[in-house]
Amino acid sequence: MVSFYDLPFLVVEGIFIDSIAALFVKAIDLLHRAAPASMSLKLIIAGTVTGLVAMLVPRVLGVGYDTVNGALLGEIPLMLLIAVCFLKLLTSVAMGMPVGLIGPTIFIGAAAGGILSILANHVSTDLSSPAFYVMLGMGAMMGAALQAPLAALMAVVEMTHNPNIILPAMLGIVIANITASELFGQKSIFVTQMDMLGLEFRQNPLSIALNRASVASIMSRSFQRVPTIISGELLQETLEKRPRWLLVDDEKIPSMILRTEDLVLYLESKDDP
Repeated sequence: MVSFYDLPFLVVEGIFIDSIAALFVKAIDLLHRAAPASMSLKLIIAGTVTGLVAMLVPRVLGVGYDTVNGALLGEIPLMLLIAVCFLKLLTSVAMGMPVGLIGPTIFIGAAAGGILSILANHVSTDLSSPAFYVMLGMGAMMGAALQAPLAALMAVVEMTHNPNIILPAMLGIVIANITASELFGQKSIFVTQMDMLGLEFRQNPLSIALNRASVASIMSRSFQRVPTIISGELLQETLEKRPRWLLVDDEKIPSMILRTEDLVLYLESKDDP
């Protein structure tokens, strides 16, 4: 960063890229819900859309390192950057099917950073190079979509080999992540995909403890099976064993479960024993 004039534009970049990341994650979720059940039909639709888009803008195909390099050097015009940014987003959602995520987020972030760099230089010429905004755009998009700000920050530092980028990178990435989680209520793309597949992802202490314990180790074995209609003598024998639960059988099939202490309280409340 060569000027403090970059700071407000970094804030704008974080919010702008977060909006794109939220759109990216939401589009994957919506297309997954709207997509046909047949995998063959999904592949046909995704391939057709990708082919038609590639006929218009071939840069959306592949990993896109040439486009990223062009954006870093400031060689790609504004309209082309806008086109590749949103068309790459369109082709990357792929009917909600599990596809690569890191590559598309870096590509889209680079294009979005290039867009902001061009627009910012129309406002002020005392700003850092396009590569600066492109690099931070890559990190912000990755961090916002994956909800992994530390991983995104480390990726930016490793790609640049320059510790001086840590402060501006933290500004852009943290703003993007906060905006994603608080303003848009966006979850990580990985958590979204787990929701799409019906898998539960919880991080509260109780869930973590239960996931680490086997059912057999924490299940209650203190129960007695009793019939629906029970004699006073059999009931007294059952209560003397002090079970925690009574498993009530209806025609030798468990039909309900009752806490023993609830039954005892009921019996004590009756006037006629």
